[in-house]
Amino acid sequence: MKKYVMLLSAAVVAAVVSGCVRTSTLEWFPAQPGEISSSGREIAYHLKARNCGLYIFNTLPVWSGSVTRPNRREYTMWKDGINEWDMRRLLNSQNKNLEIISIEDVKMDSWSTGAWTLWIFWKKSMTATAVAVKKAPVVKKMQ
Repeated sequence: MKKYVMLLSAAVVAAVVSGCVRTSTLEWFPAQPGEISSSGREIAYHLKARNCGLYIFNTLPVWSGSVTRPNRREYTMWKDGINEWDMRRLLNSQNKNLEIISIEDVKMDSWSTGAWTLWIFWKKSMTATAVAVKKAPVVKKMQ
């Protein structure tokens, strides 16, 4: 029994050290002048978000990155943060700071692996790319 506990402890340490050191990230890059989204609006930024988490038997969430505060090494425990809804929240987390009105052309990709811990602990990751459309400038009318 002691061997199994030690093996399980080693697997947990390996999962934490090797996997999701930086769990949730959001990067934005300015668009080139004249780039247009699929809806016909001018693109302000290109966004790339990534989140990963640790799961037991690929179903029970242990921890994942914060979807409301990316790039800060903050985590959420016992909550599944690796899904499309939370990735959209992650993409929208900087709307006020970037002065953008909407996120368009969202593409998501996810994967998971657990072979390195004998399929007990799984690392799930999800990436999303999108374009951000900026708010139209407010024009005051002279009276």
